[in-house]
Amino acid sequence: MTQTKDVKIVDPEADDALALAKMHVQSWHDTYTGMHGATTEWIRKRTVNRFNEDGLSETKKLFAAPRQHPESYYFKLAKIEDKVVGFVSGQKTNEEQELSGFYVARDQQGTGLASKLMDMIMSWFNASKTIVLFSAKDNIRAIKFYEKYGFKVDNDAKVEQKYKPLTIIQMTKQGDKA
Repeated sequence: MTQTKDVKIVDPEADDALALAKMHVQSWHDTYTGMHGATTEWIRKRTVNRFNEDGLSETKKLFAAPRQHPESYYFKLAKIEDKVVGFVSGQKTNEEQELSGFYVARDQQGTGLASKLMDMIMSWFNASKTIVLFSAKDNIRAIKFYEKYGFKVDNDAKVEQKYKPLTIIQMTKQGDKA
């Protein structure tokens, strides 16, 4: 386990796309394999396109969005040398805010890196507006982490279930009332 002092939080560059894809897919394997019937084969089928030209091109577009529209898009990578060990992304409009991506490599969990990334994006969001995120219902570790930041499971939300066999839930953090 590497201490967070060895981790650098950076804006992503196009050259980081493959390293991010590898880390993201490995995180899926580490987190979801065996969860509610998810298999390594199911994960492979869901993520295989992350490594082809189209998938890497899409990742590069996500990387460019915060540079073009920093008021609307957020994306940071956590790196140790050239290895991506975590990332956080979000988006916001006048109406809504979403924590759209948040992963920390298994060997970095428990080091404080997740808190550092979460603190960074939470300071980017408008605290007076509601923030939503989506999580696998059985990802208890992540849910407990999000709850520390004031997110609550929104049992009334209608969530598209496009990741079956995983059940996806919405969590919401209400905006501060001034």
